[in-house]
Amino acid sequence: MAASDIWAYVLTNGETAEQTVLDIQDDLAALLAAPSFLDEVLEAPLNARDLLRIIAAVAAGKTTIQPQGDNRAHVEFRSLDDSQVVVAADMQGSTRTSVVVTP
Repeated sequence: MAASDIWAYVLTNGETAEQTVLDIQDDLAALLAAPSFLDEVLEAPLNARDLLRIIAAVAAGKTTIQPQGDNRAHVEFRSLDDSQVVVAADMQGSTRTSVVVTP
């Protein structure tokens, strides 16, 4: 059986295998282009995609801690691909005194 025979084979949905694959491809493209729940604002102005980036950086990204003396430190959490600082915080002991988030 040649590849052209497989593509021409009529499936139980009444369409050829080729048309079925093209339909699936079109459906997938439409799904990917549609608004995602990840774009929904959960904590203004951050959406779910931003919050996941923040959580990933803090949980698994590189961390830099710069002691400032007097029980203070500046802490930075980097993106998983190490391309940017996602969370920067100034700490007094274990208390965050300021936080800058750049998802």
